[in-house]
Amino acid sequence: MITAFFRSTLLVGALLLAQASPGAAQEARGQVTNLPLPRFVSLKASEGNVRRGPSLSHRIDWVYKRRDLPLRITAEHGHWRRVEDRDGMGGWVHYSLLSGTRTVLVEQDML
Repeated sequence: MITAFFRSTLLVGALLLAQASPGAAQEARGQVTNLPLPRFVSLKASEGNVRRGPSLSHRIDWVYKRRDLPLRITAEHGHWRRVEDRDGMGGWVHYSLLSGTRTVLVEQDML
């Protein structure tokens, strides 16, 4: 009798959870490109400014100086993409500086 009670309670709880968050099973998509977020890309240019916000008027925090640097896009705003590098540092980069090609960094010899 007790196991039947717990079994029905778990079933009702699972149904309520599924109804409460119908989009949880779906992947987040970018508002501009409708591509999955987050997604991996690489730096197309040999240099790319990383800004605090999605426009040229925002301050440059730093400059990526490695072509084919792997980055992860976490947000989109117009022609700007919020990216993160492998250390979790990031900012806004113009989409023309990015390539859809995925790349990797090899940090040790003889892996």
